[in-house]
Amino acid sequence: MIEHPNAPTVGSIYSRFFQILGQDFGLILRLGIISLVIPGVLVSFVTMAGMKSYFDAVIDELIDQTPHYGFLIYAVFPLVITPLVMMLTAWNTSQLTYLAAARDSGVKPQFIPILISSLRTLPVVLGLGLIVGLAVALGLCLGIVPGIIAGLALGFAIPAYICEPDISMIGALKRSIALTRNHRWTIFLVSFAAFLVHYVTNRAIHWDDVAHHFIWPALIEEATRDTFYTFTALLGPVIYLCLRDAEATGG
Repeated sequence: MIEHPNAPTVGSIYSRFFQILGQDFGLILRLGIISLVIPGVLVSFVTMAGMKSYFDAVIDELIDQTPHYGFLIYAVFPLVITPLVMMLTAWNTSQLTYLAAARDSGVKPQFIPILISSLRTLPVVLGLGLIVGLAVALGLCLGIVPGIIAGLALGFAIPAYICEPDISMIGALKRSIALTRNHRWTIFLVSFAAFLVHYVTNRAIHWDDVAHHFIWPALIEEATRDTFYTFTALLGPVIYLCLRDAEATGG
């Protein structure tokens, strides 16, 4: 298949990404602190408290042969935390989409208007995030490749819903599928490069020997990870804008 000269490339996507990142670094950081870092640290704190309750209960049982209830916390937490993380990620994506769309229109993005706009569309955004997350999870249950394809095809439903007028939730999902149809290999390469950087960064800040014994190093690690994710999450809206521009120019 011959790629159209106006089609987005890995280089053009990252060029646009770094341009917006350079212009709005501080604003992106503030949005990430509100939507990801603070909630992520709070969730980690509660989770670690739950893990501590679990292990303390096990020790109590071994010593006193008394029932322990920490296991219930240990078992229920993943069922609560996973959807919560998905929703926070979707909210952050909507904020970054408003930011990138403003820059694309030649308007300087502002913190308060972005926050208000993202809260207005939050119910639909959360619904889209949940649908996409479940689709990817189902695809991964069938195999790695179906999960990746689902993520590549549906991953831009939130930007589509925010940027395109009078579009429904289902319409946003269909729009994401249509926009990505001839560009999924490029999107995969861009995403894979970001994943590698994210993975290396996570390994670099992972204090394995300390974080398992003390809560504060683990919370600092979580805050650092969420902050870095906020910046890489900008890629989603940027890719969407590149795909939309390519469609408009016949790419």
